Amino acid sequence: MNEQVKRWYKKVWMTRGARFNAFRRYEKLHSISNLSISLLTAYVIILNLFVYIDTDNKVLSDNNITILTIVFSTITLVIGLEISSRNYKTKAIRFHDCGIELANIYNQLSKHFDSNSEVTQDVFDNLIEEYNSIIAKYAFNHSEDDLIKFKIQNESEFEGDGIDFFFKAWFRLKVFFKSELIYYVMMILPPVLLMMILTK
Repeated sequence: MNEQVKRWYKKVWMTRGARFNAFRRYEKLHSISNLSISLLTAYVIILNLFVYIDTDNKVLSDNNITILTIVFSTITLVIGLEISSRNYKTKAIRFHDCGIELANIYNQLSKHFDSNSEVTQDVFDNLIEEYNSIIAKYAFNHSEDDLIKFKIQNESEFEGDGIDFFFKAWFRLKVFFKSELIYYVMMILPPVLLMMILTK
Protein backbone atom coordinates (compact mmCIF):
# COMPACT_ATOMS: atom_id res chain seq x y z
CA MET A 1 0.00 0.00 0.00
CA ASN A 2 2.77 2.44 0.93
CA GLU A 3 4.49 1.96 -2.44
CA GLN A 4 1.23 2.64 -4.23
CA VAL A 5 0.69 5.80 -2.17
CA LYS A 6 4.25 6.95 -2.95
CA ARG A 7 3.67 6.49 -6.68
CA TRP A 8 0.48 8.55 -6.57
CA TYR A 9 2.11 11.13 -4.33
CA LYS A 10 4.83 11.61 -6.97
CA LYS A 11 2.27 11.60 -9.80
CA VAL A 12 0.17 14.31 -8.14
CA TRP A 13 3.29 16.31 -7.26
CA MET A 14 4.54 16.24 -10.85
CA THR A 15 1.15 16.94 -12.42
CA ARG A 16 0.53 19.86 -10.07
CA GLY A 17 3.96 21.31 -10.87
CA ALA A 18 3.47 20.87 -14.62
CA ARG A 19 0.06 22.57 -14.46
CA PHE A 20 1.52 25.57 -12.64
CA ASN A 21 4.31 25.73 -15.25
CA ALA A 22 1.66 25.69 -17.99
CA PHE A 23 -0.08 28.56 -16.16
CA ARG A 24 3.13 30.60 -16.09
CA ARG A 25 3.87 29.77 -19.74
CA TYR A 26 0.47 30.97 -20.94
CA GLU A 27 0.64 34.05 -18.70
CA LYS A 28 3.95 34.96 -20.35
CA LEU A 29 2.58 34.31 -23.86
CA HIS A 30 -0.46 36.45 -23.04
CA SER A 31 1.78 39.33 -21.93
CA ILE A 32 4.27 39.28 -24.80
CA SER A 33 1.58 38.70 -27.46
CA ASN A 34 -0.41 41.68 -26.18
CA LEU A 35 2.76 43.77 -26.09
CA SER A 36 3.61 42.79 -29.67
CA ILE A 37 0.14 43.80 -30.92
CA SER A 38 0.36 47.10 -29.01
CA LEU A 39 3.75 47.86 -30.54
CA LEU A 40 2.58 46.93 -34.04
CA THR A 41 -0.33 49.35 -33.61
CA ALA A 42 2.07 52.03 -32.41
CA TYR A 43 4.32 51.41 -35.42
CA VAL A 44 1.35 51.97 -37.77
CA ILE A 45 0.56 55.29 -36.05
CA ILE A 46 4.22 56.36 -36.19
CA LEU A 47 4.39 55.42 -39.86
CA ASN A 48 1.49 57.80 -40.57
CA LEU A 49 3.45 60.65 -39.01
CA PHE A 50 6.06 60.44 -41.79
CA VAL A 51 3.50 62.09 -44.09
CA TYR A 52 4.25 65.33 -42.24
CA ILE A 53 8.03 64.98 -42.54
CA ASP A 54 9.86 66.38 -45.54
CA THR A 55 12.19 63.73 -46.88
CA ASP A 56 13.92 62.89 -50.14
CA ASN A 57 13.49 59.19 -49.46
CA LYS A 58 11.33 57.85 -52.30
CA VAL A 59 10.26 54.82 -50.28
CA LEU A 60 8.58 57.17 -47.79
CA SER A 61 6.48 59.03 -50.32
CA ASP A 62 2.89 59.84 -49.33
CA ASN A 63 1.49 57.14 -51.60
CA ASN A 64 3.87 54.50 -50.26
CA ILE A 65 3.12 55.46 -46.66
CA THR A 66 -0.62 55.11 -47.33
CA ILE A 67 -0.11 51.68 -48.88
CA LEU A 68 2.22 50.55 -46.08
CA THR A 69 -0.24 51.81 -43.47
CA ILE A 70 -3.06 49.76 -45.00
CA VAL A 71 -0.84 46.67 -45.31
CA PHE A 72 0.50 46.87 -41.75
CA SER A 73 -2.95 47.68 -40.32
CA THR A 74 -4.36 44.60 -42.02
CA ILE A 75 -1.46 42.42 -40.82
CA THR A 76 -1.89 43.75 -37.28
CA LEU A 77 -5.62 43.03 -37.37
CA VAL A 78 -5.11 39.46 -38.63
CA ILE A 79 -2.38 38.74 -36.07
CA GLY A 80 -4.52 40.25 -33.30
CA LEU A 81 -7.45 38.00 -34.21
CA GLU A 82 -5.18 34.96 -34.38
CA ILE A 83 -3.68 35.69 -30.96
CA SER A 84 -7.13 36.32 -29.50
CA SER A 85 -8.31 32.92 -30.78
CA ARG A 86 -5.50 31.19 -28.88
CA ASN A 87 -7.09 32.18 -25.54
CA TYR A 88 -3.80 32.45 -23.67
CA LYS A 89 -5.37 34.16 -20.66
CA THR A 90 -8.26 31.70 -20.40
CA LYS A 91 -5.88 28.74 -20.60
CA ALA A 92 -3.61 30.29 -17.98
CA ILE A 93 -6.53 30.68 -15.56
CA ARG A 94 -7.72 27.11 -16.18
CA PHE A 95 -4.25 25.66 -15.58
CA HIS A 96 -3.89 27.72 -12.40
CA ASP A 97 -7.26 26.53 -11.10
CA CYS A 98 -6.33 22.94 -11.89
CA GLY A 99 -3.02 23.32 -10.05
CA ILE A 100 -4.79 24.75 -7.00
CA GLU A 101 -7.21 21.81 -6.88
CA LEU A 102 -4.40 19.30 -7.30
CA ALA A 103 -2.49 21.05 -4.51
CA ASN A 104 -5.30 20.08 -2.14
CA ILE A 105 -4.76 16.37 -2.87
CA TYR A 106 -1.00 16.82 -2.68
CA ASN A 107 -1.28 18.50 0.73
CA GLN A 108 -3.44 15.66 2.05
CA LEU A 109 -0.90 13.07 0.92
CA SER A 110 1.94 15.21 2.34
CA LYS A 111 0.31 15.18 5.78
CA HIS A 112 0.39 11.39 5.79
CA PHE A 113 4.05 11.33 4.77
CA ASP A 114 5.06 13.99 7.29
CA SER A 115 3.31 12.22 10.15
CA ASN A 116 4.27 8.71 8.91
CA SER A 117 0.64 7.70 9.31
CA GLU A 118 -0.93 4.88 7.34
CA VAL A 119 -3.30 5.85 4.52
CA THR A 120 -6.42 3.70 4.62
CA GLN A 121 -7.69 2.14 1.41
CA ASP A 122 -10.91 4.20 1.54
CA VAL A 123 -9.02 7.49 1.92
CA PHE A 124 -6.60 6.51 -0.83
CA ASP A 125 -9.42 5.50 -3.20
CA ASN A 126 -11.19 8.80 -2.54
CA LEU A 127 -8.03 10.77 -3.30
CA ILE A 128 -7.52 8.88 -6.58
CA GLU A 129 -11.15 9.47 -7.53
CA GLU A 130 -10.80 13.16 -6.70
CA TYR A 131 -7.59 13.38 -8.76
CA ASN A 132 -9.23 11.73 -11.78
CA SER A 133 -12.29 13.99 -11.56
CA ILE A 134 -10.06 17.11 -11.44
CA ILE A 135 -8.07 15.96 -14.49
CA ALA A 136 -11.30 15.15 -16.38
CA LYS A 137 -12.79 18.54 -15.53
CA TYR A 138 -10.08 20.49 -17.34
CA ALA A 139 -10.04 20.04 -21.11
CA PHE A 140 -6.52 21.42 -21.54
CA ASN A 141 -3.51 19.26 -20.83
CA HIS A 142 -0.06 20.59 -20.01
CA SER A 143 2.66 20.06 -22.61
CA GLU A 144 5.69 17.82 -22.33
CA ASP A 145 7.79 20.99 -22.03
CA ASP A 146 5.89 21.96 -18.87
CA LEU A 147 6.78 18.60 -17.34
CA ILE A 148 10.42 18.82 -18.47
CA LYS A 149 10.65 22.29 -16.94
CA PHE A 150 9.31 20.88 -13.67
CA LYS A 151 12.00 18.20 -13.72
CA ILE A 152 14.65 20.87 -14.32
CA GLN A 153 13.25 22.88 -11.40
CA ASN A 154 13.59 19.77 -9.21
CA GLU A 155 16.64 18.22 -10.86
CA SER A 156 17.89 16.69 -7.60
CA GLU A 157 14.83 14.40 -7.68
CA PHE A 158 15.49 13.34 -11.28
CA GLU A 159 19.23 12.66 -11.31
CA GLY A 160 18.95 9.76 -13.76
CA ASP A 161 17.10 11.76 -16.42
CA GLY A 162 20.19 13.36 -17.97
CA ILE A 163 19.48 16.89 -16.75
CA ASP A 164 22.76 18.77 -17.06
CA PHE A 165 23.89 22.25 -18.13
CA PHE A 166 23.73 21.45 -21.86
CA PHE A 167 20.28 19.88 -21.61
CA LYS A 168 18.94 22.93 -19.73
CA ALA A 169 20.48 25.33 -22.28
CA TRP A 170 19.06 23.31 -25.19
CA PHE A 171 15.64 23.18 -23.53
CA ARG A 172 15.49 26.94 -22.94
CA LEU A 173 16.45 27.63 -26.56
CA LYS A 174 13.89 25.13 -27.84
CA VAL A 175 11.08 26.71 -25.81
CA PHE A 176 12.11 30.20 -26.88
CA PHE A 177 12.24 29.39 -30.59
CA LYS A 178 9.03 27.35 -30.46
CA SER A 179 6.74 29.77 -28.66
CA GLU A 180 8.27 33.20 -27.97
CA LEU A 181 10.56 34.08 -30.90
CA ILE A 182 7.74 35.08 -33.27
CA TYR A 183 6.48 37.75 -30.88
CA TYR A 184 9.93 39.26 -30.38
CA VAL A 185 10.41 39.32 -34.17
CA MET A 186 7.09 41.19 -34.46
CA MET A 187 8.30 43.76 -31.93
CA ILE A 188 11.84 44.25 -33.27
CA LEU A 189 11.64 43.76 -37.05
CA PRO A 190 9.44 46.77 -38.07
CA PRO A 191 11.63 49.47 -36.45
CA VAL A 192 14.76 47.76 -37.81
CA LEU A 193 13.31 47.81 -41.35
CA LEU A 194 12.27 51.43 -40.91
CA MET A 195 15.77 52.41 -39.79
CA MET A 196 17.22 50.63 -42.82
CA ILE A 197 14.88 52.58 -45.10
CA LEU A 198 15.68 55.91 -43.44
CA THR A 199 19.42 55.40 -43.71
CA LYS A 200 19.33 54.69 -47.46
